[in-house]
Amino acid sequence: MEKVRVEVRRLEQKKPMRLKTKPPFKKMTGKGFPALDTYRVMVEVLDIAHRCYWSHRVGDTFEVDPFNVGGACGLLYGQLYHFISTLLTGVTPAWASQEHSVTAVCPDTYDQLSFRMVLEERQK
Repeated sequence: MEKVRVEVRRLEQKKPMRLKTKPPFKKMTGKGFPALDTYRVMVEVLDIAHRCYWSHRVGDTFEVDPFNVGGACGLLYGQLYHFISTLLTGVTPAWASQEHSVTAVCPDTYDQLSFRMVLEERQK
């Protein structure tokens, strides 16, 4: 029986690894979705307990809709999607502190990113 020798070395990165990619934002206004013609849903990053590997930063704002992730990672967008649908129907959840706004956290328990989503009237 032969022995296998394994050597492990730690390599330090000069810059921290970030996974964020910038997807194209497809304009969905004027395509038969009246709520998207009138309103837009903006997301603002309020706080991050550690470090977001998707490279979101406190103060980042971006637009999302049911067809565009707006730069959010899949985990965060999965959390946003239900709120997007709710806000675009004109409903505010009963537990929300402001009308047409939702404050929640990303399901990533390590990063603990908290965000606010706001329904805004679209500028024409």
